[in-house]
Amino acid sequence: MARYLRLVPVMLIIFFTFFVIYTPHFNYAVPFHVDEWRHISEAKRIYEGSEYGAYTCFEIGFHMALSSVYFAGIDIVLIYKYLPAVFACISAAIIFIILSKKFNYITGLCGMLFFASLRSNVNLLGSWFFTPLTFALPFMLLFAYFFTEGIERHSNKKFIISLAFLLLTFFSHPITATFLIPAVAIYVCIKRDFFRQNCRMVQLLAGTALIGFLFFIIVSWKGSFFETFSFLLKQLYFPYGWGNYEKIYSVPGYFNIVLFIFAIIGAYFSVRKKQYFFLLWAATTLLFVWLFPIIKFSLFAPYQRMFFYTLVALSMLAAIGFCYTWIILRNSMPYLKSHSIISGVIFALLLLFLVLYIFKGYNVMPEDVMLYAPLELDDLRAVVSLKGLPSSVVLARAYLSTAIYPLTGHSPVATPYFYGNSEARDDLNSFFSSNCTVQEEIIEKYNASYVISPDEIECSWQVFYKGNRFIYAFT
Repeated sequence: MARYLRLVPVMLIIFFTFFVIYTPHFNYAVPFHVDEWRHISEAKRIYEGSEYGAYTCFEIGFHMALSSVYFAGIDIVLIYKYLPAVFACISAAIIFIILSKKFNYITGLCGMLFFASLRSNVNLLGSWFFTPLTFALPFMLLFAYFFTEGIERHSNKKFIISLAFLLLTFFSHPITATFLIPAVAIYVCIKRDFFRQNCRMVQLLAGTALIGFLFFIIVSWKGSFFETFSFLLKQLYFPYGWGNYEKIYSVPGYFNIVLFIFAIIGAYFSVRKKQYFFLLWAATTLLFVWLFPIIKFSLFAPYQRMFFYTLVALSMLAAIGFCYTWIILRNSMPYLKSHSIISGVIFALLLLFLVLYIFKGYNVMPEDVMLYAPLELDDLRAVVSLKGLPSSVVLARAYLSTAIYPLTGHSPVATPYFYGNSEARDDLNSFFSSNCTVQEEIIEKYNASYVISPDEIECSWQVFYKGNRFIYAFT
């Protein structure tokens, strides 16, 4: 019975995590980020058997998973708003398992809470969005758990399981695997005795890396091995300006200064417990994050993603630091040590105050990285009116265009990123401020069958849809 009672706090924190991550969608029923719409588009292309983007082959595992929802007869747009919260709960549950197994039950609970407190924004992404990053994170956490358990407990079975999760990560979001290369390399050196005694495990680790490498060679073939290999090496180099918007963040400031101090304490206790892996994870990613403003590039993963990975590791170290700080304080006070109920109540109150503190301002973010809505309810009503019509080209504002293919199967002229070129985006920007003659030239240039406009256009065009948005037909 006591065992089941211990699951109650875990489930309560999971429900809390779901609630916190879902909050942005309380008043918005569809995906927020253009990246999310792009991934839905690629999944739909797989489902429909149409052209699949060459670059997105690197994330084919994620897109295959999304397309399976279409194959199940479900429109993924309708359920997408739940997926960030669902996968955040999965990651939180795995963090609980890792910390409770390697440290203790309370540390696992704190790790879940601290992970849930990590803030997201449109630049860093994070748990608010369902992207390859958040999809692959549970696989990477499971890799880390089974990899370290396999080595520490000399379990070949767990080690092999870890490699399976590593491959899943590679095929879903490569940089969620490559960012750990420095940490894994150092950890392997520390645990070299295991590999000396298990040559077969060395071969399996090398074989796993080779499978991932060959996969990327195949999907990015450039005509010769040398050119393809050079291309792949460049994919591990991320210069300043790689992202559409570069913003430098303070790790203690963004993470939370109190939690950062506990993370430092947690690093110390990790060494004492000889649990090096998550310390190495935090240290190596933190080094790249701190060096980025100086050297103007990042290796193995872009700065924005490296920053998020750093926060995940720090949240785990902070849980270790908080719990072991309390253990030291409790053991230094004989009264608390001999009165477990009073001790437990005080700890619960301290944790409650800390949670209230770290979640203060959780939804507050700088204006330049705030959530934005690519389409409003009126836009949604207008776009879905095109559903079921023969496939065609639709001209609309760039951000609205991100939702056109996922919702209707029609092709947009261009979106802000990924689809279309700069000339097409310039034409979209000038279209709605031009006269009828110029507009008709642009329509003809892209062979557009429909134009979606936020306002009525004073041209003699056929009105297909009229409401708070207007759709004009040219079929």
